[in-house]
Amino acid sequence: SVSLNNLSLYIKEIPSLNTGKILEEVIPPQQEISLTIELSKCPETPNLENISQLPLTGKLTFEYANCHLGEAQLELQSLLTITQVFSSGFNLDLDEF
Repeated sequence: SVSLNNLSLYIKEIPSLNTGKILEEVIPPQQEISLTIELSKCPETPNLENISQLPLTGKLTFEYANCHLGEAQLELQSLLTITQVFSSGFNLDLDEF
């Protein structure tokens, strides 16, 4: 068993990740990790009402045993869930007008 290092994440649908983002993390042997990646801009979603999920395609490239390169494709079920894009800060009932 070996660790995975020199990780780079590529996600086509997210502009800041479509050319790759180097990750500082190391994945220990026989383990999984979760990452939180902040996005400076919300990705474009299809112009359909009530779309809150965006299917993702991409890959993770890595190095193992300090000399071999590998990659793993994102699973077909990979999604970005958008829970809130904008909140105005106003708490008004529009029926009052």
